[in-house]
Amino acid sequence: MDCNGARGPSLFHGKCLVRFMSAAITGFVQEKNSDSLGKYTPRMVMIAYCCDPHGTMEERNGWHRALIAAEQFETTVIYRPLPGRASLAMEIEDSRIASRLRFIAFSPRPITEFLLRREGVFYIGYRRWLHEAFRTATELHREAKFDIAHTTTLCGFREPGELWRLGVPHVWGPIGGTQDLPKDFHSAISSRGRIREWVRSLLNGWHLKYRKRVRKAVSESDVVIAATEWAREDIGVYFQRDVDVELETGLDYELPEKSTFHEVGQPLKILWAGRLREWKGLPLLLHALAKLRSEGIPFELRILGVGSSRSRWMKIAQQLKIDGQIEWIESCSYRIGIEHYRWADVFVFTSLRDTSGTGLLDALAAGTPIVGLGHQGAADIITPDCGIAVSVERPSQTISEIAFSLSQLSRNSSRLRELSLGATMRAKSFHWDQRREYWRRVYTKLMTQHRGQAVASG
Repeated sequence: MDCNGARGPSLFHGKCLVRFMSAAITGFVQEKNSDSLGKYTPRMVMIAYCCDPHGTMEERNGWHRALIAAEQFETTVIYRPLPGRASLAMEIEDSRIASRLRFIAFSPRPITEFLLRREGVFYIGYRRWLHEAFRTATELHREAKFDIAHTTTLCGFREPGELWRLGVPHVWGPIGGTQDLPKDFHSAISSRGRIREWVRSLLNGWHLKYRKRVRKAVSESDVVIAATEWAREDIGVYFQRDVDVELETGLDYELPEKSTFHEVGQPLKILWAGRLREWKGLPLLLHALAKLRSEGIPFELRILGVGSSRSRWMKIAQQLKIDGQIEWIESCSYRIGIEHYRWADVFVFTSLRDTSGTGLLDALAAGTPIVGLGHQGAADIITPDCGIAVSVERPSQTISEIAFSLSQLSRNSSRLRELSLGATMRAKSFHWDQRREYWRRVYTKLMTQHRGQAVASG
């Protein structure tokens, strides 16, 4: 059952819709919540704002967590539907999983949709959607009790939702977004960008220190999971709580090992991918490539992405006289984007703030070595076996280290091959087939503890 509504309904219509869904799920539970031996199968409700097997990385994250949950639970997933997408229920290949999964496509009300489509007020809209989704979860819980709840995508910590109020064991995470742009790198972005980052940093600090809703969610959730070591440290500092670390994203495909490699004297093929926004730090790479040009080292750069900084960055490339060696490619589906990662000899990651970085895993899957800023979530992913992590102390030093790393790799094909093999091996640890074991342990431990507490109190 994949219930779709055209919009957040009126109060009367909304209650009717929820009752209809509740009745349908209640009937489903009565028939399906026992296995062939009559053993009870516990029930989970999951709120995943992003959930789609063919969408962005965040949407695919929600999808895979839903599939993993359904291995242990009768799982109800409340998510935001995207226009023109097919029913999620039709995408499930495993019949056993399909029998345990129910998707409820909860469309935002018009005012909420308006807010969600505008960057400056997105989180206001996201909070409203989470509140509306929680009301739906509450109605469903009254009809047929859930045993466990999980709030997952989005990854950002600022809006935790209200599912922890349901009265059952609650998992929140993985969460991130606590990182700020390094202070010494504010000079590397425009004045408008500096204002934006300053405001964001203030909001981050206020949410971490004073936001009661965030503090309550951390304290009341039975399990809180940080997406990175950086986020884990922040949660420990601000909330005095030790939490697990599990990367918020994963790989859902495998690629064969690279068969062609860079030859010394040939142009070094470099890929940069991401939103063309100031915090992504592309000018660091552009200035590094200007150094390669002055050394006479040939290179080709593909820039994959769209965003408001494109025209400004194109002008920087022209000023540095490297624009003739750059190909600008608009964003494409991740399946098509994979071919660009396979094309590259090296992937350069310059993001000045990111929970982790989608491109890092795509590069590893393609067997493409990484040269990237060794901070925040990237520091958890890049190892000496698959890439080179450069320091993030001051812009001039970072630029020099990127240039030096690329220069060395362009002259050392054997080292590139070693890193390529290391990238392929590193990618395996991020595949969802590996990550499901972590989630099984989390859910099993939580349910065991809950049963023990229930027996003790009974």
